[in-house]
Amino acid sequence: MNTVILKQFSAFLAWLSGSLAGIGAVLYALGFIATYAADQLFGIGFAFSSRDPVFYMGRGASLIMRTLIIAVWPLLLLVVLAAIVRWLHRRTGRAQRSGIGGQRWIAAAPAPAVSLMMMALALYALYIVVPALDVPGLLFLDTAELKQACATANALEAAVLAQKGPELSIWFNKLALCAGGVAGLGFIARLSLHRDGVVVWLSIAGLAGFLMLTLLPIGYGLLAVRVSVPEIWLAPPQHENAGPVRLLSRSADGILVWIEEKRVVQWVSNRLIDTLTVGPRQPLVMSACSDFKDALEDRP
Repeated sequence: MNTVILKQFSAFLAWLSGSLAGIGAVLYALGFIATYAADQLFGIGFAFSSRDPVFYMGRGASLIMRTLIIAVWPLLLLVVLAAIVRWLHRRTGRAQRSGIGGQRWIAAAPAPAVSLMMMALALYALYIVVPALDVPGLLFLDTAELKQACATANALEAAVLAQKGPELSIWFNKLALCAGGVAGLGFIARLSLHRDGVVVWLSIAGLAGFLMLTLLPIGYGLLAVRVSVPEIWLAPPQHENAGPVRLLSRSADGILVWIEEKRVVQWVSNRLIDTLTVGPRQPLVMSACSDFKDALEDRP
């Protein structure tokens, strides 16, 4: 008896470890993509700003939780509507009167409409994310480049340039709602999409799901990640009279710092640091495109 229990417990531990490893890999991948997108937005070369695996997993978990809080509502709405339609269909007895052929037609009819709706939501998500990808590196914009970028930016690009949290949150909420809609539509039509004769619609639905899975972490990095970093003081100092130094990231090997007055990013090895003093956190971009309306009025 004890041997059976031990075997079952061992099997459970093996399943649990495998599941946790898979979940950890997913969180790591999502966090990695989101961090890469955020670093590119600020103009930081990713090779100089790698983080520890725990950081990526934490950011991936934050991405999933924030997305689920928003995306669960369209998902629940679609599931409830589908349940109501099915109940009314059975209540009126239309399925019995329509016969076998009618039942097959009813089961297959949603496939084209659902797959096209999923693709429409994915394309709208693409419409949200792509303009944010075109924003130049925020840390390295001089005054002329910033004015030009503001003068030619649309509403989303202006919000990204200014790092306006409330406006960016609205854009990310739209992206998460699209993800919930795609997931809900796919869940409802999963049987009809797998039937013979609807391979094309299944392919379109699969492409829409792939686009959403790719766009979510990128959109999170561009729209939801708020970069606020502390000012630091190093002993011995790396640069005399260089002005404020901001800590961008830290790993087991060293730190990545932003020297505001010189407008450069520098990697400092831990071997060169005797003492590291950390101050309060502040937004990294504080005045980018702060007066967007004036920039538009100054456009020739």
